[in-house]
Amino acid sequence: LKALVKNGVDYATELGMYVIVDWHILHDLDPNKYKTDAIAFFDEMSKEFKDQDNVIYEICNEPDQKPWSNIKNYANALLPTIAANDPNAVVIVGTPSWDQQIWEPVTQGKVTHSTLQIMYAFHYYACSHEGLLGSFSSATASIPVFVSEWSGVTFSGEGELCQNAADKLLAYCYKNNDGKQLVSWCFWNWGHKYEGSSTFNGSCSSNNLTTIGN
Repeated sequence: LKALVKNGVDYATELGMYVIVDWHILHDLDPNKYKTDAIAFFDEMSKEFKDQDNVIYEICNEPDQKPWSNIKNYANALLPTIAANDPNAVVIVGTPSWDQQIWEPVTQGKVTHSTLQIMYAFHYYACSHEGLLGSFSSATASIPVFVSEWSGVTFSGEGELCQNAADKLLAYCYKNNDGKQLVSWCFWNWGHKYEGSSTFNGSCSSNNLTTIGN
């Protein structure tokens, strides 16, 4: 898997793209469960990519219901390892409840580091999470936010496009709807996974776009 990650970074770099190196902890509940492994992984990756300015590190993607304090303690333990190798790197820190409680770092205390560029993850599925947009907008007034996963369907990745709620998110990201900062985002998903969120139906061709792909 580490070879796959490194190859992926090479491909993205060749194409002039940013790339996120992601430690996904779904169902582990608490990111501290595999903290030692995460430190070793990001030590290796930040040494490998220290001279590349297109690499972003996402250190705990989708932590479950554990409190923000657990995530914050995990981040504070892990960030010095990245900084030792890649001191000016951009790092995305996850937020509780599968990256939905974006207000927690605002109300419970931010992660800080003297050199790293720290952002906070927000995940959004239009048919399920429209009610979170107010908190998302409020958070963007106080902390740097990255929507590292979003789609126009339900959180399961299935269902029909909820275009109005999807457009609302993009309006906040582009500061058209009281958004407080220009927010970057990654869309789920650019593939043909045979689920409602997929961009393509069959081959990855502009002739095979799904409704959400269009």
